[in-house]
Amino acid sequence: IPGGESTTMGRLMQKYDLIEPIREMGQEGVPIYGTCAGLILLAVKTVEGGQPLLELMDMVARRNAFGRPVDSF
Repeated sequence: IPGGESTTMGRLMQKYDLIEPIREMGQEGVPIYGTCAGLILLAVKTVEGGQPLLELMDMVARRNAFGRPVDSF
């Protein structure tokens, strides 16, 4: 799962009914790699809360503390 904006990605996964199929694949042992926003989507919870997640990795993720990605550099 690529980087990007995790809230938007989660909402799109909800809109197109992708959360459950992807979650089931992960639970069945299909490897799923996530980077940046993709890793946030794999978490069971985020510090900020309030966004759709796949809940496949037993971790609490924290979104970018710097704000927008452009502000990280």
